[in-house]
Amino acid sequence: MTATEAAKRFGVSPRTIRNVVAEERSEYVGRAVSRREQIITLYRQGLKQKTIAEQLGVTPALVSMRLREAREAGVDLSRLPTDG
Repeated sequence: MTATEAAKRFGVSPRTIRNVVAEERSEYVGRAVSRREQIITLYRQGLKQKTIAEQLGVTPALVSMRLREAREAGVDLSRLPTDG
């Protein structure tokens, strides 16, 4: 159900619905930082972007965007050496 649909059902504005169900900003930021670190770690381990997206339950486009942002910020995205 969208915020607009819920608003109509409960007789309030869509903005009220979004405010009621929104998570705390600090929780969102913490989750986003953790996900960004996971993306970088998995990429450095040699996983393909599509595989990373599937494992984390996000879109390949998000993985690509986060890796691009990391490169632009100067993060080392070199693949880790494999044992063997």
